[in-house]
Amino acid sequence: MLSSVLRYIERHQLLGPQDRVLVAVSGGLDSVCLLDILYRLRPQLDLSLQIVHVNHQLRGTESDADAQFVRQLADQYALPVTLQTAGISARIASEKGSVQEIARQARYAIFEEVAQACQATKIATGHTADDQAETVLMRFLRGSGLRGLSGIAPRRDPYIRPLLNQSRASLVQYLQDRQLAYREDSSNAKTDYFRNHVRHTIFPFLHEQANPALKPHLAQLAELFRAENDLLSRLTAEAAQACIIPVTAHQIYIDLPTFVTYDIAIQRRLIYQAISQLADHLQALTFHHIEACLVLALANRSGQQLHLPAGIVALREASRLVLDTDFNETLPDTRTVQFTVPGSVRWGEVTLRAEVIPRAQFTDDFSRHDPNQAYFDWEAVRIRSAGDVLLVRSRRAGDRFQPLGLEQPKRLKKYLIDAKVPRLMRDAIPLIFAGDAMLWVAGHEIAEWAKIRPQTTSILKLEQHKR
Repeated sequence: MLSSVLRYIERHQLLGPQDRVLVAVSGGLDSVCLLDILYRLRPQLDLSLQIVHVNHQLRGTESDADAQFVRQLADQYALPVTLQTAGISARIASEKGSVQEIARQARYAIFEEVAQACQATKIATGHTADDQAETVLMRFLRGSGLRGLSGIAPRRDPYIRPLLNQSRASLVQYLQDRQLAYREDSSNAKTDYFRNHVRHTIFPFLHEQANPALKPHLAQLAELFRAENDLLSRLTAEAAQACIIPVTAHQIYIDLPTFVTYDIAIQRRLIYQAISQLADHLQALTFHHIEACLVLALANRSGQQLHLPAGIVALREASRLVLDTDFNETLPDTRTVQFTVPGSVRWGEVTLRAEVIPRAQFTDDFSRHDPNQAYFDWEAVRIRSAGDVLLVRSRRAGDRFQPLGLEQPKRLKKYLIDAKVPRLMRDAIPLIFAGDAMLWVAGHEIAEWAKIRPQTTSILKLEQHKR
């Protein structure tokens, strides 16, 4: 087994010379085998090892005995060890999700904290080919696509899985040959956890009734899927450079004339990637959501919209598919509201704030582009406003605006089209006026006539905050 694991490490470039490896050891079969193999390969690979163990305190004295066993292992191998407790009972009571998933999140958070503290370059876990087969089958049963069916990766920095090509049976034989003891987790025998049910009920049935070699076949399938998924991911990344256009932190465009040139497999991935750039948690996103976005993108029906998980709205707008997390379906505020500088005002879903700062005391970097902040020459603004009062309203027919850098005003409608602002969102944009002169298209551009100049002595700072 030693040579087989070494070949796997070399093939997947899991370890390099002078790597500092934090070995996650529960005390069970897989982790004890992992520790012993890495210890034996240590001189050949020029490694330094340290052990970490997490006690979730879910099995009372049995959990404590596991921790004591790992401490004895560390003494036996003369390796430094970190024993941590991570009681998760409160989280189990208050959070959604399985006990196993909550425990896994807590455990991995500790692994990474300890790795940082001891300057480990890799964290090694004892996942096996059996774990791989179980993961692939579980994800298949839950409806995963190619990405999910790729299973457990041999390497996802900082984590490595050197035993991923070894069966659990081969590990049992290895420890017997080496006369090494390990701990049995009594909860592994319970079938109320989905993975345990797959392991103890579904796999034995399929092994007997369908395919005795199912586990190695599923592990091989994961290898094939992972290679193909990696290729598609690279092609998608290249395509994304050409057609996914981030606009703000909450809005992304997909350029449809470019988008339609790609194969449907890449199109689906482009939509998923664009959505994932706007939301961290996509568990609720399904194949049907992606397909609905695809239909919206390919149908020539400008103005249609689609609601997605995580508060994302997809809008078909001319030659773009717009994805937005800040889309407001309520009717825009049609009022014209006055507010005094300094001061603030609520308009629709936006709160606007204004303050005046002497140039000599000004420390902000107004060259830094934040679409929700804007800076102006206060003296120029006061001349237009005939005082300290500004106005805010929505767009009207015939509005004109002189964007920064232009010598002459242009129609506001033309500016918004050129700025690629979706038509359905234009009425919700606050327009700030000094008298009858448009000062700021909030979130987009300031007026040329009000820009800060070398002779400016007082600066007007405007901010918008969306609810």
